[in-house]
Amino acid sequence: MSKTAVKIDREFTKRIADKSGVDFSACYQCLKCSAGCPVAEITDSSPAHMIRNVILGLKDEALASDFIWLCVGCETCKTRCPQDISARRVVDALKELALEEGREVAEPNVALLYKHFLNIIRARGRMNEPLLMAHYKWGTKDFTSDRDLGIQMMKKGKIKYSGKIKDTGAMRKIIGEAR
Repeated sequence: MSKTAVKIDREFTKRIADKSGVDFSACYQCLKCSAGCPVAEITDSSPAHMIRNVILGLKDEALASDFIWLCVGCETCKTRCPQDISARRVVDALKELALEEGREVAEPNVALLYKHFLNIIRARGRMNEPLLMAHYKWGTKDFTSDRDLGIQMMKKGKIKYSGKIKDTGAMRKIIGEAR
């Protein structure tokens, strides 16, 4: 039997609790969140496993998981949770921390999309889909692979331009980034 040293980081647990605003210590691992998760079967983890890693202070395991980048934010986990825990908010905090620390990301294009999405929301107060596509495509240097799909979506009105809101400061307060 091999013994592997596991690095436990209690400060990490506190930091994720503070960033997410979630009392995940109430989780008793009933696994209802994972049973309903639409991406749990295609990732290396699940909402319950990810929350357990955070509770135990397993920072490296939590930040290395592809689950945090593939979570679709549907809140099925919260809907099914008898403790009303939002794993999505914990996932968002983990994404932020991974980016802050410059961690290698399991799904780099998803991380790039997430980063541009947040930057546009911060700057404009709402999503601007054409701008998001432009930033994402520029970041991936893949300008043509889904061009035909993009054109079809624009023709059908699925990609819309939206202007900037007047008070981005109020929006930043809502998402907890008041400056």
